[in-house]
Amino acid sequence: PADAEGRRQTAVLATSLMRLGVNLNQIAHRLNAGGREPGYLPALIARIESELDRLYDPEADGTRPVF
Repeated sequence: PADAEGRRQTAVLATSLMRLGVNLNQIAHRLNAGGREPGYLPALIARIESELDRLYDPEADGTRPVF
């Protein structure tokens, strides 16, 4: 059923967001400890922006998160 598919997609999205949050927390911890910005950070931010563009209509009502 479509309802089960919707729950599966929501679970996949939630898992992905949780993993992203863990990675961002590790980056923040490193930076707060005086570490250097990881070289992959700009690419990670670009990927996040790209995925948000894919999920949200760029012409929408401004509800899309911005980094």
